[in-house]
This record gives sequence, structure tokens and C-alpha cells, in this order.
Amino acid sequence: MNIVNKSGFGGEGMIARYPSDRGNVNGEAYRNVMVVEGDGEMIVDADEISLTIGVVTEDQDVLSASEDNARRSNQVLTALMNTGIPSTQIETIVYNVQPIYDYQNGQSVFRGFRVEHLFKVKINDVKFAGLVYDTAIKNGANITRDLMFEVTNPSRYYLNGLAKAYEDAVRKAMTLSHIMKLQLSPVPLKIIEVVARDVIPLYKTQMLQASAAPPIQPQKVVIRAKLKIWFCYF
Repeated sequence: MNIVNKSGFGGEGMIARYPSDRGNVNGEAYRNVMVVEGDGEMIVDADEISLTIGVVTEDQDVLSASEDNARRSNQVLTALMNTGIPSTQIETIVYNVQPIYDYQNGQSVFRGFRVEHLFKVKINDVKFAGLVYDTAIKNGANITRDLMFEVTNPSRYYLNGLAKAYEDAVRKAMTLSHIMKLQLSPVPLKIIEVVARDVIPLYKTQMLQASAAPPIQPQKVVIRAKLKIWFCYF
């Protein structure tokens, strides 16, 4: 929080003393301007999951590595669609072929090729995620990356967060004006929406085995809003 003082010494908790200076909002001069920030937070149940899962294969021959990867990747893709996931909700996000080297006694030794094919899968039911993992793993998937819990329509929750942020800023301004025995104008001079983003839990990259399909529990998603508001006081 910051209070713009008329002496030109902008500082937290300072009060205007000299009538010659002004606070400035949108190029207009105002006396006695108080600037506060408000925070609003909405905690909601995730109703969607986006996960990244795929196949990594290695072989000394690049063609063999590619063919093995293609076979297993197609098997994973078919199995996922057979669970009822539309093809439009499965997309390739990484396909990479690279040589593999080991370093021994300060020298690089060629070991073969690594082929990586990753799919991003969108799941509309959080409780369905465990089955998707299990199906993919049993059909050849052996690597997973980001697991993101999401909300179908975050904007409606964000608007509620904005309302909370405004109320929070007003409470701060009223508290300060009460402490300093000032009269606060109820209508803000200026409001700025500070860029904020949803806080979404992520899971680390890990290699998977057919016996290690993780149970996926529903998670909460935190949606935050932030406002910066200028108030005039007397």
C-alpha cells in the first residue's frame, strides 16, 4: 500500500502535508491520493485434466527406434480413443529423434538413438484420469510429464475474485483513513486490474511402468485476482 503525499515524499503510511503538490492520476492532479492493492481468491474444484503422456524408445539403429516408437505410439493412441476420448482431445506435442552419447574417460561414446513421442490428452472428468493412465501404460506408454488440473470456465470464478479484490482494497483504504482520522471518498479515482494467473498444481516428469499407474485424486484450483485502486481522502 502507498499513500501519495503532497510534499513529494511518496512513502507507505505518510500523509500529505503541503498544499502545493498533487497526486497525479491519468494526467490529472489530485490532492491527497491513497493507493491500495486488493487481492481476491477463489478456490474451486477442478473439473478437467490435461496430461502429457507418451512413448520413449532407444535403439542403436535409428530406423528400428523409430519403427518401434511408431508401433507403440499408435497402440497407445488407439487404446486412448477406445476409452471414449475424442481424437480432437489428443494431440502430438513432441516428436523428437536424437543421438545418445555416454561420456567415458573424457570422451563421448555413441550409444544409439532415442525417439520420443508425447501426446497431450484432455480429460473432461477428473475421476477418469487414473483409467487413462492405466490404459496408456498397459499399451506401451512409459513417460509422463505435466499433469494440470483446470476449470472449464474460469472466467466466471475470476469475476467473483475481482469483486473480492475490490472489497479487500476498500477495507484497506477505510482502515487507513480511520486510523489517520481522514474522510475517504467512496468513489475511486482510478482502478487498474493487475495481471494475475491461475495457480495450478503440476506433477513432475517420471518414467512409468505397467504396474505403476497412479491414482489421481481430484484437486482444487486457486483463481486469483488483483486490483490497484486510487482513492481521494480529505
